[in-house]
Amino acid sequence: MGRPSIRGTKAGGRRGALGDGEKPLSDRQLYRYLAAADTLVTESCRTSRRKLLRNHLAQRRKLFARAVAAGDIKAALAVLQDLAKMQGLYPSEDDALRREAEALRKQLVELREARREGGHGTAAEGTGGAGERGEGPPPPAP
Repeated sequence: MGRPSIRGTKAGGRRGALGDGEKPLSDRQLYRYLAAADTLVTESCRTSRRKLLRNHLAQRRKLFARAVAAGDIKAALAVLQDLAKMQGLYPSEDDALRREAEALRKQLVELREARREGGHGTAAEGTGGAGERGEGPPPPAP
């Protein structure tokens, strides 16, 4: 059996009607044309994120207007909440984690500076409590 070709014909098979004196395109040439067509389709369908966001925001605004016109307050509120999320108006869980991490970094810097300056902190601050100096009871065995 020959290898499969474009449009289900075998290599060297017939691909449609040709006029007098015309030669059929080779599989290689057809694949080049298909690759070029795929590239053009991909580029024409590529949309920027900014344009996509603008379109989604416009759709939400239209939905909001329809909900208000219909007197559907619950739907209007849901649309407004979705718009606010899309525009980043609500804090995300990541924002809270970033704030907490930054506070911990600042605390760590302060503790390191206090240690360098020879300050005596408490064991909770990590600056020389009994457990850190090896004076406390031994750690439990695993």
